[in-house]
Amino acid sequence: MQLVAVTVDQNGIIEFCNNFFLSLTNFSKEQVVSKSFMKIFIPEKLRHQLQSKINQAFMQQKSFRCYTTLLQCNENSVKIINWTITYSPALTHHSHSVTLVGEDITSQVLNEDQLLRLSHIVDQSPFGVILTNPEGFVVYVNQTYKKITTMPATKILNKPAQLFKSGLDPALKEAICS
Repeated sequence: MQLVAVTVDQNGIIEFCNNFFLSLTNFSKEQVVSKSFMKIFIPEKLRHQLQSKINQAFMQQKSFRCYTTLLQCNENSVKIINWTITYSPALTHHSHSVTLVGEDITSQVLNEDQLLRLSHIVDQSPFGVILTNPEGFVVYVNQTYKKITTMPATKILNKPAQLFKSGLDPALKEAICS
């Protein structure tokens, strides 16, 4: 896993950024170092929230984990970054700074969103749906299937799916699942 890293001073000016950050955002070091992190990379509607967290890190001289925000990249693309914000005290003549180290979670969030949409479709399907694990045991039944079988889900889950596809008499299935 590669992490993006950006260090900003108390005014939000970028002092450092790593190569992965540059690669992800498609900017050059010359385009970002000594520039405003917020103005270049954070959508205007989200700046206040992130700036508050950064200010809090400076004032309380502590770190914050798992702060998620959008990161504007060159060519109008956007990434979703989960940041850890770490306060760094002044070393010699340099000012205090905050380093943001983050993980690009864009594909994870998009996959979770797609999975949520698909699960909603399956759950609302007018057809009975059974999902099994690789061993063939039932791990999920949708609402329609529950209505069709009239059996509580607790009696269906963790049972072999073959049992429900078979032509067994419903009373016999009920007895086996009890």
